[in-house]
Amino acid sequence: MFNKAAGGALKKFLELSKKQDNLDIKHSAVYGLGVICRRMDKSSFKEVQGEILQVLSDIITASDAFSEDKAGLTENAISALGKVALYQSEKSDKFSEDIMLKFLQLLPLKNEFEEAQAAHKMLLQEIINKNEALVHSSPEVQKALVTAISNINKVNLDNPESEILDDESKNLITQVMNSF
Repeated sequence: MFNKAAGGALKKFLELSKKQDNLDIKHSAVYGLGVICRRMDKSSFKEVQGEILQVLSDIITASDAFSEDKAGLTENAISALGKVALYQSEKSDKFSEDIMLKFLQLLPLKNEFEEAQAAHKMLLQEIINKNEALVHSSPEVQKALVTAISNINKVNLDNPESEILDDESKNLITQVMNSF
């Protein structure tokens, strides 16, 4: 049912993510892409994977991606990339591992606290839930994961006013750090 309803929304979100100049609308469209990436079944996702990843990559790698105006949009795209990495990956697939590596290397998010909190909590919960994309990953991904968690923890401890973790995530990161 979700996949049927998501098809039309996905088409519109992709269009707005590519062609929209209004950053608020584009931001909302990229958020919508992330929601769909999290919930869409893997076989349906494969049909649109290339286009979604291209849109996210274009936003993340833009020369002004972390400018004051676009940092929130960029972090939203990184969060959507994380949803692809965590929920659409294929076991023992190099391409899936590359997506996971890219996501982990872009952490921590620091510019938009709401997106940072959501993305970091999502990752921490998936570590605790033993997400297959993380549990069965290569040593390179495991190393990137430890680095990402350490960096998130460091920013949180060094700059608590940045609020990149909510209270629940602070408890989760303690659990995760103790498990390394």
